[in-house]
Amino acid sequence: MTNIEETKNKVDHLLSDRGLVEEYKEQAVRLLLFHLFVAIDIYRYMTFAEKNKAGYWFRVFKGSFSLTGFLKERKRKREKKKSPLHPSYKETESEYKEKDENNIFFKGGENSEKRQKAIATEREEANAKLEQEIRERKKGAVSYEEYLKLKSDAE
Repeated sequence: MTNIEETKNKVDHLLSDRGLVEEYKEQAVRLLLFHLFVAIDIYRYMTFAEKNKAGYWFRVFKGSFSLTGFLKERKRKREKKKSPLHPSYKETESEYKEKDENNIFFKGGENSEKRQKAIATEREEANAKLEQEIRERKKGAVSYEEYLKLKSDAE
């Protein structure tokens, strides 16, 4: 296991770097997070046997210290008609995908319309060229019956 003092110093520097200095007006918040992060780091470096022992002692003290609702955001009651204040990540992600699928080109108005027209004309030209090549191949092509006849004549 790592040195606990080293872990405490690391967590202290982390909290200070992120703005939770020791002079922070809500010391209870800083103290809670400090001990929580130290405990997490200590647990991370425990052996399997030590983790099992910690689990045993946690179950022993479970009735004394309940963790129900610990650091969880409480659900807010909202009216059904109102939209959520912050749409979930999946909703916003699906909205972006829909926009990307519906509008192939990025915002640009006229510019994207010009690109669409240019691509459409390129496709039409390519299709016309391909059709011409197919017609030329058909002109010089021999039917299967003719092929069999030529083959039998050659033998």
